[in-house]
Amino acid sequence: MAYAQKKHSKKNGTYYLAVWRVKQPDGTWKKRAERYNGDGGKRGAEKHATLREAEAANHKPEANANQTVADFLLNVWLPRNSGGQSYSTRYSKERIATAVSEIIGTKKLGEITALDFGTVKIELEGRGLAPSTINNNMKLFKRAMKDAHEWRLIPSDSRPWEGVKPIKQRKAPPRVVTRSDGLAAADYLRDKKNDTYTADLVTVLAYTGLRLSEALGLHWEDIDWDAGTIRIWRITARTNDPKNRIQIQSQPKTAAGHRTLPITKAVSEVLERRQKASRNRLVFPDSKGRPAYSSAASKPISAAFSTLGISGTAHGLRHGAITRMLEMGVPLNQVSKLAGHESSDITAKIYLAWADDTTAINAMREAMED
Repeated sequence: MAYAQKKHSKKNGTYYLAVWRVKQPDGTWKKRAERYNGDGGKRGAEKHATLREAEAANHKPEANANQTVADFLLNVWLPRNSGGQSYSTRYSKERIATAVSEIIGTKKLGEITALDFGTVKIELEGRGLAPSTINNNMKLFKRAMKDAHEWRLIPSDSRPWEGVKPIKQRKAPPRVVTRSDGLAAADYLRDKKNDTYTADLVTVLAYTGLRLSEALGLHWEDIDWDAGTIRIWRITARTNDPKNRIQIQSQPKTAAGHRTLPITKAVSEVLERRQKASRNRLVFPDSKGRPAYSSAASKPISAAFSTLGISGTAHGLRHGAITRMLEMGVPLNQVSKLAGHESSDITAKIYLAWADDTTAINAMREAMED
């Protein structure tokens, strides 16, 4: 039975879940749910849940222990585990399922052993993939096989995923792009590439530390010229709608993403100039006046960085702005609030953990020489 469930959390605020049932290959029913972001409140969520349940009922691929791993992953498991997810998430799952299928896809599902898990892991390592990528591949493969076990497609006394441990990895430091490097890239884009749009975007990112999706979600009404502030509460995001892939969402990455930032003189000059020439409600629309997608906007930024020998991406400008605030002595709790982090612990974990590498060594040397 499909229905809507009202939810509330500190992170997401109040919203509705669309909940429906999906019949599993073993005849049991499993509940599915996804957050409803459309119009109509509870009634809209109920209609959405009903639609999802109908879609699941109309898609009934058969599953059995004699089918191949590739057939199970791509034609049975993926369709049952990708409903309501974003395009990027579905694409990522499909890519991983395809990679695993290339390695042991011809193996019968009921004959999967721990050795096959080891084979997949070794093969992925041999492809030179990053440890995090290998772990993500193995995590999805493990989840699919656990579902097959639950659906009685793998012998009940067999748990081939046990004993396969993720690769341990040390979290890399944030790839910081300093403000000076960012502004150098902005000058290059403006003077050499005649790309004022991207140059302005880089300037705003370098000074504010916004996430790229937050900058692309800015509307002119979000700017308080008298107070000299910007209100952050919307982002651009990719959706499942084939006619409108990129949409504006009124929910940032976290609830703490709702915040107000001060406008510096440099940012104010950029925004004032753009507003005079703008006929759009968006500050940074795409070339057709629609919401821009982060990956498309980041490409010319990365290209400029590469040309100038700057290591990092568009997100590195955010790291640079946050690092600069900490270096200037802004209290950690205030930096966390300006960055839109859920807690100061997150800010400290990402940035302060690496502060002792060079800064502390230099400080110790100065203290020893005095």
